[in-house]
Amino acid sequence: MSKEELKEIVYPVIGACQDTAEVLVECKAVDRLVDAHRQQLWNYMRLSKVYVGVVYNFGPVYAQCERYYYDAGQGKMVAF
Repeated sequence: MSKEELKEIVYPVIGACQDTAEVLVECKAVDRLVDAHRQQLWNYMRLSKVYVGVVYNFGPVYAQCERYYYDAGQGKMVAF
């Protein structure tokens, strides 16, 4: 993955969290992301009170990236 491709993924996430300027990044190297990986990220976000998180998987042939926002008021995770 080139530096420019990585910027396309990371910069929208940073822009989404202008209030706190904090992003929790979980890096994996697995065949595919499963619910347990997402739950781990969500638990870290909830406990650390960081409201934007990214799980990035370097394992498959192509890189996978999922972005989430933690809505503390409703106690829900929202993919964006």
